[in-house]
Amino acid sequence: MPVSRLHLTFWSTLILCSGLAVGGRPDGGYYLLKKYDLGAAPAPGGKEYWDYITFEPSTRRLYISHNPEVKVVDADNGAIVGSIPDLKRVHGIAVLSDQFGVVETVKTEFGARNMALDSKTHRLFIDTADFTPAPEPTAEQPHPQPTPVSGTFRLLVYGH
Repeated sequence: MPVSRLHLTFWSTLILCSGLAVGGRPDGGYYLLKKYDLGAAPAPGGKEYWDYITFEPSTRRLYISHNPEVKVVDADNGAIVGSIPDLKRVHGIAVLSDQFGVVETVKTEFGARNMALDSKTHRLFIDTADFTPAPEPTAEQPHPQPTPVSGTFRLLVYGH
């Protein structure tokens, strides 16, 4: 009886997955240790997503943003220990203390989405680019997004 390509793919995949499941921890490299349920992350328009994450080593807390709030999570046990609600379009998190709240909202250029903080100088480093206008919506792409223009990537530095 000839072996079809489908049968060969099925049995190869099954053997590979069995080896991964039985093998446990791989030699070197990262592997999944734990999963924590963080609940819903509702955003305007009914979409649900998580966005940026910042780790603060002295408190061992994770700050995880999604559009309307930032959840504060204990990095060791996954417990939600606080939240910063009623926000709009959080695209970066800088941790200055162990208090929960917004210290300052920084007006940036369009498309600026990632941020790092120099805790010594309190300078913010934010990247962005120029963007093309979003195309017209279609049935396949009802919410089209602008795209970055090649060669315009830049770093913005903010300070007091």
